[in-house]
Amino acid sequence: MNGVEAGLQTRPPPTEEFMDATLEAKKRDGRGKNEARRLRVSGRIPAVVYGARKDGQAPEGVPVAVDPKEVLRILHSESGANTLINLKLEGGVESRVMVRDYQLDPITHQLLHAD
Repeated sequence: MNGVEAGLQTRPPPTEEFMDATLEAKKRDGRGKNEARRLRVSGRIPAVVYGARKDGQAPEGVPVAVDPKEVLRILHSESGANTLINLKLEGGVESRVMVRDYQLDPITHQLLHAD
């Protein structure tokens, strides 16, 4: 018995259209509050890219800098934080990522950080 016969609502079939989200990132070396402020003044925000678990160990984070306007465009899209993003790092490395967490300024609502 399918959901229609049982009186249950069913979802429409998924469409082939999806948001093609591409985000360029630069690796960063500096850490800390002062470095994050300098990065924000230059028009980028700090972010961290995590990999998969290996041998039961927690994944190592790679600190990067991204454009906050592009991240907000992705977060405000139809799929929101569930969007798969093609992340292009300097040096030609590409990977598919999702935004797991992000921080907004409580007063200005500007994007401060993304994981």
